[in-house]
Amino acid sequence: MSPGRHSTGAAVDAPRSSGGPAPAPAAAAGRRSRGRRPSRRTTRILILLAVVIAGVLLTRGPLLSYQGAHARLADQRAQVDLIKQQNKALTEQISGLGETSTLEDLARKDLSYARPGERVYTVQGVPDPPASQPEERAPQRGPLESVVSWFRGLF
Repeated sequence: MSPGRHSTGAAVDAPRSSGGPAPAPAAAAGRRSRGRRPSRRTTRILILLAVVIAGVLLTRGPLLSYQGAHARLADQRAQVDLIKQQNKALTEQISGLGETSTLEDLARKDLSYARPGERVYTVQGVPDPPASQPEERAPQRGPLESVVSWFRGLF
């Protein structure tokens, strides 16, 4: 038998000259796997993941801009609906101004006009109602009534 062989015929490592113990087979296998390159499948998955992350990051700004524009559009549509309602009310008010009785009522109420022979009395210094009574809300005046009251303030 030769000096490096056993009876089974397997080769035995020769003792190292450094005197240290021989590395364990698992440790040697671990060193070999560290040097291995990742498989093609792993590389493809990593590239795909990087592309998806880049896509999400690059589309975030335009997506937020789109959502903001969509919200502004909804606000603008609500304003258009409100203006259409106001326009309808003003159109009805204008059609009512063609009648003489309506004009007389507005002149009497807003401008303190009187028919010939009538007397107009203005009451000043009327105290405010007590706080315990709920105040009645005056109906909102339309633009024509606002203009008439403005002219009234001039005279």
